[in-house]
This record gives sequence, structure tokens and C-alpha cells, in this order.
Amino acid sequence: MEFYISRSEEGGEPEGFDMGDIRLSSGDQGIDSKDDSRLRMMIYLSITSLIDGLVKLKSTKSFEFIGVDSSFALLFKIKGERLSIFYQGRFFAEASYRVFLGIIDREVDRFLAEEGISIVDSVFDDMEASRKKIKSSINTK
Repeated sequence: MEFYISRSEEGGEPEGFDMGDIRLSSGDQGIDSKDDSRLRMMIYLSITSLIDGLVKLKSTKSFEFIGVDSSFALLFKIKGERLSIFYQGRFFAEASYRVFLGIIDREVDRFLAEEGISIVDSVFDDMEASRKKIKSSINTK
């Protein structure tokens, strides 16, 4: 499974309310918010929302991620250590919960290394708190 994040804004310093896209692929199938302009989202806020929902999944058992200021939505369900992902009401893929968290964590790290927001940006603290949560969830048994 692959997960990719991109920022839509051309040039200029990244800002917490910038728009962007998410792509998720598994085998020969893929979901890409770039496919429709209505699916573009406020990417930094959406990443934070995605992480926060995923790390709570063990207790909530399901989580519907909706991109901030977007129509892009994914439904996550967990049973034991198996994570099921649904898109537009249809099953999309299944993965190990911890493996999926690792995929998300690595991609967020890559994205922020290239498109990181300033520490004075209003979204920075929320993003950092979410990153700590996912890293802790990956390392917790």
C-alpha cells in the first residue's frame, strides 16, 4: 500500500491553510483527490485530522475521515489488528493497522521535510501534536 501527500500551492512558503491532495493506492487500484477539484483539501489540517482519527481507531472501531474543506472521504474500520479502508461506500483495501500507521507516518515525515510549515504558523502545534501521537501509537504494543 502506498500513501502520498502533495501541496497544490505553487511557489511561496507553505502555510497551514494551503490546499493539497492525498493519493492512496493498493495493488492496481488507487484513490486520488486530484481526480476532482471538489476533492482538494486544506492539506495540513486534513493530515492532522487523519492522524488524530487513526490513532483513536482502536477504541472507536471506525473513523470517517473527511478532508477539511473537501468532499474527499475515507472510512476506516478495525477488527483486531486488521484495518479495512472504504471509499465511496465500497471496500478499497485491507492492511495491518500498525503497518498502515507506519506508512502514514513516513509519508507525513517526507511531506513535511519538503513542505513543512513555519513554527509560527497557527497549524504548527496541532501538526506536531498529531505527529507525536502517531509515533507513540506505532511504538505502543
